[in-house]
Amino acid sequence: MKRLTTIVLLVMVASALAASVAYAQTAQPTQSTEIKDVLSGKVFPLTLQLKDLNDQWQRMTIETQGASTAWATYFALFTGVPAVYYSKGESISLAGETFLVAYRVPTKPMTYAELTHSSSSPTELAKLLVKLTPETKLSLGLLNWNSVVSVTDIRPFNLEQEINESGVLSRTEQTDATASATEAALSSLMKLAFVIDWYTLDHNEKLPPMQGPDALKKALSPYLEDESVLVQPETHESYRPNPVLSGKKKAHIKYPDQMIMLYQPSPDSDGRRWVLFLDGHFDQVTAAQWEHFKKLSKLP
Repeated sequence: MKRLTTIVLLVMVASALAASVAYAQTAQPTQSTEIKDVLSGKVFPLTLQLKDLNDQWQRMTIETQGASTAWATYFALFTGVPAVYYSKGESISLAGETFLVAYRVPTKPMTYAELTHSSSSPTELAKLLVKLTPETKLSLGLLNWNSVVSVTDIRPFNLEQEINESGVLSRTEQTDATASATEAALSSLMKLAFVIDWYTLDHNEKLPPMQGPDALKKALSPYLEDESVLVQPETHESYRPNPVLSGKKKAHIKYPDQMIMLYQPSPDSDGRRWVLFLDGHFDQVTAAQWEHFKKLSKLP
């Protein structure tokens, strides 16, 4: 089995290298030049606009050894920004090394905090993706062929297609981001349901003060290891308690499975919001369901 795994890995590596070599062989003849001429823009323009490209250009995704670091992988995973380049296959020789001449859309440097904050929300994640226009600026880049790991998704440049595909999360990315946000919301509500039950056991079956988020936070603080569970993880708003339930005994409340105990104050873009019910179950309700349960729970 181990030998089979090794063989499979070798085949995958060989395929990636073969793709790189195949593209390199189709590139235009290498010209030798001085770095100062390249940096001055005499050899190739330092910037282009997307509309300057034509059917002589190719659009491709290039992975280099420098981009195979953990940080670059993490960035690509959470932003969905691949290493897309545009090139006519021209190459130049500098100091005995061969470089592919290519252009790409500059990406905004991001901090770890920005990446992790955006990763849970499709809406926030989409803000990081560049929506292309014909006037979008492309920056010159020189890619050392010795550092190229793979060249994939090679296709003729098409201005309309590039613009239509840009700035939009793929279905897979939307699904993954939504699943991550759902998991975070479920985890926080599950912990809150447990903590509130714990509080009632210590207070003669009475619910904590629920006049507002601050009152609830103060009452539950001794029972919480992490107060961030009081905040909806995607919208970053505090869950709002139902003031009607403040200090009441759970046993005295009718229809606990329909009585809202905590809720997400602002709905998502689709009108849905997370709700924790008095019986301890939680759900993401639609706008119509929200109005129904809101009325039954005597919320304003």
